[in-house]
Parts: sequence; C-alpha cells; structure tokens
Amino acid sequence: MNPTQLAALLETHGTETAARAHATLLAGGTGIVWDGTTAPEQLARIYRRRLRLTRRTGQETTALEHTVDRLAAHHLPVRLGQVTSADGTWTYLLFLSQDARTLLACTGVRRRGVGTRPDPRRAGQPPVPSCWISSACSPVTR
Repeated sequence: MNPTQLAALLETHGTETAARAHATLLAGGTGIVWDGTTAPEQLARIYRRRLRLTRRTGQETTALEHTVDRLAAHHLPVRLGQVTSADGTWTYLLFLSQDARTLLACTGVRRRGVGTRPDPRRAGQPPVPSCWISSACSPVTR
C-alpha cells in the first residue's frame, strides 16, 4: 500500500481518529500496513485489556473503546497498520479488512515521555526518514 492509498483510506473513514491519523501522515508522519492477518477475536481480547490498562493509568487514547467493539463484532481476518507522528508522540493503530481495502477501526494512543525532551542517543543524527512498506514488503520512500 502506498502513501496515497493509505491517506485516502483514512480520509474516507469518517471518524475523528482516522482524520487525526490522516493529518499526521500529511504532517510528515510515517505509516505501514503489514502483511498477514490476525483473528479479530484475538485482537479484541488484547485491546480490551489495553483499554482497561489505559483507563487505570490515565494514558490518553482516542476511540479505543469503539475499536474494541468493532473488533468484537467483526468475524473475518484483520490486517494491521500503524501511523506514527513525526515527533513520535502519537501512534494510530489501523485495523483493516484482510484485503486492506476497508478501514474497520482506528485508535490512537499518546506515547508517554516521547517528544518531551531530545533523545541524547539521536543527537547529531539526521531524522529518521519517512518510509512505507507495501504489501510486497518493499520499502517506498515518500
């Protein structure tokens, strides 16, 4: 999946979280859609636990409860993707149909401690390039 296809998929989903992920891509974020699929009931179980954890710890998320509900109601294999902001503060998890033509759900999580101060290990190094992995796992830079 190329950057234009992923951006179009996010743009047409119609949710606030997908719109945020779309804006993140346009602002220099990175995105990836992985090959392979996972059973939706397994993902629902995992993200239900994460929902409880984020509520308990107060970690900021967006649309996580809706995502868990969508995964629990879905009965076909799910493909995973991710969009990460250029500064690493937000990560959006994408749950797609197995052919990656439909975005089933999108949730975001603010990563704690990221982007709040420079990483001394990266001092003097060029920024990490935005890159994409297509369905054939070949890198495509934008």
